[in-house]
Amino acid sequence: MVKNQPLKHPSNITKSISIIQFGAGNFIRGFVDYAIQVLNEQFNFNAKITIVKPTNSISKYNFIAQNYKFHVFLEGIFKNKKIRKVKIIDCIKEIVNPYLDFKNYIKLAEKEDLKFIFSNTTELGLVFDPTDKFNMEPPNSFPAKMTLLLYKRYIKFNGCLEKKLTIIPCELIKDNAFVLKDLILKYCELWGLDNKFKIWIKKNNFYNSLVDRIVPGFPQKNLKYYNSITKFNDNHIVVCEPYFKWIIQAKKDFSNEFPLNLVNDLDVKFVSDISKFRNRKIRILNGLHTCLAPVCLLNNINLVSESFKDSFITHFIEKLLYDEILVSIDEDDYNEIKAFSLSVIERFKNPYIDHYYNSILLNSISKFKIRVIPSIKSFLHIKSFLPPNLIFSLGCLIYYYGNHKDEINDNQKNLLLFNQIFINKSDNIITNLILKNDSLWGIDLTLIKNLETYVLYIIRELKLNKPEKVYFNFIKKIQKI
Repeated sequence: MVKNQPLKHPSNITKSISIIQFGAGNFIRGFVDYAIQVLNEQFNFNAKITIVKPTNSISKYNFIAQNYKFHVFLEGIFKNKKIRKVKIIDCIKEIVNPYLDFKNYIKLAEKEDLKFIFSNTTELGLVFDPTDKFNMEPPNSFPAKMTLLLYKRYIKFNGCLEKKLTIIPCELIKDNAFVLKDLILKYCELWGLDNKFKIWIKKNNFYNSLVDRIVPGFPQKNLKYYNSITKFNDNHIVVCEPYFKWIIQAKKDFSNEFPLNLVNDLDVKFVSDISKFRNRKIRILNGLHTCLAPVCLLNNINLVSESFKDSFITHFIEKLLYDEILVSIDEDDYNEIKAFSLSVIERFKNPYIDHYYNSILLNSISKFKIRVIPSIKSFLHIKSFLPPNLIFSLGCLIYYYGNHKDEINDNQKNLLLFNQIFINKSDNIITNLILKNDSLWGIDLTLIKNLETYVLYIIRELKLNKPEKVYFNFIKKIQKI
């Protein structure tokens, strides 16, 4: 095959393809937009993306001045090789803000060549807001905005099945596409939309997906180096690791319309069930990140790559990962899980990526519930005792939320709750009230034997000693029980 020549594919893609993308954050640009760019280059996919702003927050992105182009830098160690490459992303057509231009937003539904919708609105984006109304321009939630867009398409094309769409969310929640579909159908009920539309909705392809790439985003140091390489003045550079994995729960022949699994240098799989892959990724990579953030920040370590320069944190990572998280994953193929965990450590050590723990700490309570609590419960079930390293991380997280309020970025409900609990209350009461709150953890953690006692000990000791001393004293303490 001649280098840089577009690959041939049996679908013989020549027609233009329109894509709607909800979100313009670093991750989706370094992941979905990068993938579409590669697909355009290797298969003449001829796709253009319209980015839709999903929230009414002040936007830091102004792509118009750059003609909707930006650079993605791939930097890191991948399969024991150092990689530093750059690619210009030019597959963005426009950005539409439904809060400023609702008519243009809803008009996107009328595009004849619209085929795909991708989204990354974070774990908090796939929610139902009962205050959303059909006549709002726009409604508040992302699923409500989607409902209006799909309804407009249904009306415009008289429910034609040829105009159905493939919808692939990238939010890190279980069954993300099915959750989105159910929320859309819930809005149909709330707004009294007709049954034929609901049947048409169900005919669209809602594909669960799992995304995996570390994307810190705009470089926070060595900017002179990046500016020396870019082809134009770029205020929206995205730096990310070379590793790329996208698992999509799709029909077998999906590559006929979306041949991303055939491109070079991207690990993309179309499978019948993503649950195995999701469990590994959420519990190992994301779970490790979530556990490390409060422990490392309390230990004055700000970057993930710096963690391995500290002997205590290196010890903690090894115990946490190999003695607890991997043990908690009940799968037959341990070698495959171990190989994935080794690749995670390689990625964490990436010297080129400035992945800050304060950004990982974002919305840590909901992340801990999804990524870590299942490991604690599973480990307890398998071993009949609590995993000390996971519990140490939980204690550090609660302590950090209560004593570093100015550095916490979480939803207002959680922040208010912690502020109320930590004011003028004893450590016993604080620990009990937080652990028993099942809205935080999805379970009343005080019902688990010894857990409250352990967390109380950690919180008390962190007031007096450095994390390293607290950790080793805690390990000695529970070994005696």
